[in-house]
Amino acid sequence: EYDPIDPDIRLKDKLSRAGSKAEKDSIKHFSQDYQKRKSFTLTQVRYLPKKEGEARLYDPSNLSASYSFNESYARNPNTEYNRQTQTGGGLTYNFAGNAKPYYPFEESTTLNQGIFTLLKDFNINYIPTNLLFKTDYSRIRSEIKYRDINNPHNLMLPIESEMYTNTRFYQWAHDVTKGLHIDFAATNLERLADTEVFLQDYMKTS
Repeated sequence: EYDPIDPDIRLKDKLSRAGSKAEKDSIKHFSQDYQKRKSFTLTQVRYLPKKEGEARLYDPSNLSASYSFNESYARNPNTEYNRQTQTGGGLTYNFAGNAKPYYPFEESTTLNQGIFTLLKDFNINYIPTNLLFKTDYSRIRSEIKYRDINNPHNLMLPIESEMYTNTRFYQWAHDVTKGLHIDFAATNLERLADTEVFLQDYMKTS
């Protein structure tokens, strides 16, 4: 209702005093609180076989991919513009084995006596119970430029920042035998942030 620069003046009164259409449009643009967003997402895109069968390490269905894109733009009387772009993606390999243990000496007839009978119970599983590798990345870039309402002629430099993250997750589970289980998991996080370089580049080229 009131002008952001002159809070004691009604906005409609200031518009009525505008000398031209361009000046009126400029006043409207300056007083607006405007936001705009765009997004696009693909989640867990993967190949699904027509028939389900025994899981294999090399099956294409073990792989899946994701992608996302988000963009936002905002402006208001205190901010000339505020842009933010975020892109992300991920790749996952997930294998879930269901193989039965193998008894190499089960059919042997020479191990039916004494301590050798223990060898008949020996078993081993060559295929892991679970293999998982997942990597996700995210890149966020933002640029914001403020207004000096008290002094419109004061030049406000834009502030730009960028952040990149990459997360990797590993997991290996293996029932080597019926009585021996191995489980290993690890996570790696990589992060890179940059804020000052863009401001320096702007000052050099301005």
